[in-house]
Amino acid sequence: MSESYMDAGYPQQYSVAPSQMQEGLLQYQLDANEIILDIQNSLLGKKQIFNPANNIMEWKKEPDSIQLINEKGMSALLVPLQSRLTKIFVLSDFDDEQIEKMTIEVGNNVVDTLYEHWEEYDVKSIAAASMITSLIVDAVYATLCKAKRHNYLTFLKTTQRIQEIQQLRGRENPSPPGVHSKAGIVDKIFSRR
Repeated sequence: MSESYMDAGYPQQYSVAPSQMQEGLLQYQLDANEIILDIQNSLLGKKQIFNPANNIMEWKKEPDSIQLINEKGMSALLVPLQSRLTKIFVLSDFDDEQIEKMTIEVGNNVVDTLYEHWEEYDVKSIAAASMITSLIVDAVYATLCKAKRHNYLTFLKTTQRIQEIQQLRGRENPSPPGVHSKAGIVDKIFSRR
């Protein structure tokens, strides 16, 4: 069953209060389900295609697409992926050495799993195994890099501060955005001196 493009957690295009939109965007950035879904469908040889008839994005198997692994293998490989693509990891504080160690560990798990179950998971070639490994390891590495030296936590704090400032300014200046009286602008310029 396919889900609506707009229901998939993407920010809405219509007018929303900035704090609500920002909140939704932050939640989307912390949620790794989209990344996992992309990898899962890529492993199964599906592509995301826009269906104009019902205005949604759908995952479909195209005639030219190649399935890298069967369902059973894909399910087995998602375990190490899901264990690292969590909010806990994104909001942590890792240094380069820790990120490298965890990424290598996941890569080794993937390679071992593929080696031990090559035929059972219907992996066609070494090139396919390499692509599978890259898809998973790259996603884990990129996710762990968000946590490097509190990067993502710092980003969230900064975003929260910006929201608070915008809310305070909204209370001070009740006029709609972009509508300023000339006298108000002149007063602000000369009050700085």
